Amino acid sequence: MNDTPHARINEQLQAYWQLLANGRSYPLESDISPDAIKEIWPSCFLVVVKPGGSFGYEHLGAALVDAYGDDITGRE
Repeated sequence: MNDTPHARINEQLQAYWQLLANGRSYPLESDISPDAIKEIWPSCFLVVVKPGGSFGYEHLGAALVDAYGDDITGRE
């Protein structure tokens, strides 16, 4: 993972994602540890794909809630 202090959030998240994926297309939700990316977790969101192709927000970080003024966690 890119631990340089000036690494952009997207670069840090991409490095973590690739580490967890370990050669797969994407990691499992159960692989994700918010503690491992606690510095950027407030700026992250997690989307779950539901049957029929709809999606919902499983996690919406506090920085995003603050920026958009609404917590849509659990909504489609």
